[in-house]
Amino acid sequence: MATESPAKPKPVDLVLSGGGVKGVGLVGAVVALMDAGYSVKRVSGVSAGSLVGSILAAASNGDQLTTRRSRKWR
Repeated sequence: MATESPAKPKPVDLVLSGGGVKGVGLVGAVVALMDAGYSVKRVSGVSAGSLVGSILAAASNGDQLTTRRSRKWR
């Protein structure tokens, strides 16, 4: 029986906008992209997007991203 190799992550470059409190929603969007099989290659952002981008850069996966977000924005 042949085994299927895991799908190779699709690399994307993210540009995250600002928007104050709406920036928190960017975390969910980034996690959804990761869950859909995308890997973030580069990220840039402005205002709230730069905060989310910096947290993303420090995280190695979506679980760490949401954990870091919870700690930073309490």
